[in-house]
Formats: sequence, C-alpha cells, structure tokens
Amino acid sequence: FGATKVWRQATVLVCLFAATVAEGFGMASVLPMFSIVLGKEGGGVSALDRLFIDIMAFFGLPMRLDVVACLLVGGFALKGVLFLVAMNHVGVTVAKVTTSLRLKLIGRLLEAKWGYFARQPVGRFGNAISGEATRAGEAYLGVAVLIALQLQTVMYLVLAYLISWRLALAAILLGVLITIALNWLVRRTKRAGRIQTARTRSLTAGLTDALIGLKPLKAMARHMRFAVLFEHDAKELKSALIRQVFSRNARKVAHECSIVIIIAGGFYGAIEILKYPVEEIIVVSLLLMKLVL
Repeated sequence: FGATKVWRQATVLVCLFAATVAEGFGMASVLPMFSIVLGKEGGGVSALDRLFIDIMAFFGLPMRLDVVACLLVGGFALKGVLFLVAMNHVGVTVAKVTTSLRLKLIGRLLEAKWGYFARQPVGRFGNAISGEATRAGEAYLGVAVLIALQLQTVMYLVLAYLISWRLALAAILLGVLITIALNWLVRRTKRAGRIQTARTRSLTAGLTDALIGLKPLKAMARHMRFAVLFEHDAKELKSALIRQVFSRNARKVAHECSIVIIIAGGFYGAIEILKYPVEEIIVVSLLLMKLVL
C-alpha cells in the first residue's frame, strides 16, 4: 500500500474516511427515529440524542420522522457513493500493482545469470508471474478493506459511547471474547492456506517442467511414471482445500450463533436488570453486529 503514489493513497483514505463519517451520521439518526416513534419529545437523554438534535437545529431542520428518515437514507447513500469511489481507485491500483510486479519480475529474470536458472525449476517462474503476482495485488485490496473496517470500527465505538459508555464497554468486551473464542478457526484457515500455496507452487512448477519434455517422454512410453510424482502434491492440495472450506464455514456459523446468544442475553440483562431504554438497546445491538460481523 505504501509503495503506491501518495496522491492515490490520500484519495483512498479521504474517501474511506468521508464514507465512514456519512455512515456514522446515518447510524446516529436511528436512535432519534426511535425516540420520535415512541413519542419522546426532544429526543432521549443520551449524548448521541443531544448531539443529533444540535446538528439538526444548526441546519434549521425540524425533528420530524420523515426528515430523520430521509437523513438516514441519505447518510447511507452518500456512504455508498464515497465507498464506491474509493474502491474504484483501489481496483485500478490493484491492476497497476499486479502488472508492475509482473513486468518487474520478467525484467529481473531476463537479467539473471545462467547459474540461477540452472538451480530453479522453470515452472516456479510461471507460477510467480501468474498466480503469486495476482495474490500480491489482492494484498493491496486487503489493506484498503482493512483500513475501511478500522475506520468503521472507530466510528461505531464512538456512537456506542455516545449512547452509553457502559453498553459500549460491554460491546467491546463481548467482541474481544468472540475474537478469542474463534481465533483457533482463523489459525486453522491460515495454516490450510499456507499449505495450499506451497502445494500449488510445487505442483505447478513440477508439471510445467514435465510438460516441457513431454514429447520425448511419450515417444519412449515413459510419460505415465510422472503421474506418481504429482499425486502426493495433488492429494495434499485437496486436503488443504477441504480444511480451508470447513474452517471458513465453521467460523461463520459459530460467529453468527455467538452473536445471537449474546444479543438475546444482553437484551434480557439490559432491559430487565439494568433498566435501559429499549431504543438504546436496539441501536447498540445494531452497532455490535456491525462491529463483530
């Protein structure tokens, strides 16, 4: 991400930050909507309610349900447009980064000494130029998405704090517990991905080298012996793919079940024991789901 042009980095970060602010404003309008529907004049008592009312008064907008609903839709629509602009910049940069890596690798290979080629399988170069260069470009996309998620997380935590610092603290603790509980599935997926990368590299490199000399081997009827050489890598690749798919789906299911259990228990505790207003619990639950999903 840091290797790209500064203006492109700044454009992406500014658009992502503006999109986060727009989404935060849209989410902030949810609580006043509940207050209006429940007939609470002037909103509730939370700092988020007061802040939203002050912003509405500054722009001379009435605190009516239709106006607040339009602001909710407008905030998320603006967030979508800004996020699309930022991701478009990212998409163009991914293509440029991938192409630049491929051209740089080809140039370095052409400049390398003969001794280097003698020690390396030819298929390794083909795999690096095609598959691994593509993954390197996708890493840039991953960084941009990570930055966007971090900005959203900060915005959601601020909104939760403005509603109730106790509920915000509880949401943070629950998010940490879910992350720790599901960390073993993430590690399992990571290990499967590394095995998949290694076996794919080995299989591609060996198969490419074998195909280069396949014509004389077929002429001598010795080509079938090469199938045994690739069988082990193919089976290991299959096992890694199965583990990766299982771990990814298991993490998704466990994540969703954890969220449902926490929200159900949190609703009961916050309403029956702590006596928090229902609208605040609903908004904090929405923020919690956005934080941990």
